[in-house]
Amino acid sequence: MPLLNNFQIQALAKELLIADAHVLSIAPLHERYSGLSIIEAYRVQDVLMELKLATGIKLIGYKMGLTNLSKMAVAGVDEPLKGQLFDNMLLKNGAWLLLQDLIQPRVEPEIAFVLKHELGGANLSAKEVLAATEYVTTALEVVDSRYHGFNFSFNDGIADNICAARVVLGDKKLRPEDLDLANIQVQLFVNQLPQASGVSSVVLANPINSVIALAKLLNQRGLKIAAGAVIITGAITDAISIKSGDEISADFSQLGTIGFKVV
Repeated sequence: MPLLNNFQIQALAKELLIADAHVLSIAPLHERYSGLSIIEAYRVQDVLMELKLATGIKLIGYKMGLTNLSKMAVAGVDEPLKGQLFDNMLLKNGAWLLLQDLIQPRVEPEIAFVLKHELGGANLSAKEVLAATEYVTTALEVVDSRYHGFNFSFNDGIADNICAARVVLGDKKLRPEDLDLANIQVQLFVNQLPQASGVSSVVLANPINSVIALAKLLNQRGLKIAAGAVIITGAITDAISIKSGDEISADFSQLGTIGFKVV
């Protein structure tokens, strides 16, 4: 039997929307609804998306979370998480990130896919993903929790659109066929000092698999990934906290460099 009725789902989504808009954190949902299920958490996320779309914001793609296989094992789950990306989240390479609009931001480097064709299905192949991809590029995702102290449960995070906040996309656009996508070496810098490093194979063994997983999750709802969609495939390093004055940059080896400044 569901723990939450439609009225409660709507209320929680509105609470998260208001927290985001007013740059305020709230108590995590599990403190009020300890039995919150993953299905209910995604319902809250869906309503949150509907509320955003109703304001004129446009859906431009998706983000994937919990794509590190070892972290999935620790969490006891067998599939990653999905969230939505909206046009008001996008920033250009070299942009200024306004700290006043965020609660407790952190940054993580990711590889982004941009599609040229619609893509959908429960069991896509890597070849099908490559054929539907216009290009891949670098991304710095700024994650931000709407919960006090970045303290939340697995399902709390889903309801909060898995901490989506901002995405900086790189300038360099490459055909995925020209890259060894499982072996992109990445270094993350804050004020020109190295803070974290990783390799793209940490993302479900290959970021292509993250796109396949997204298509499968959407297929369960009868949905497909639209042509033109931006997909950020999951963190390659741990997320690093950022503060005003920080200059953030990342080197993605053959994919190039990317950065922004926090003001």
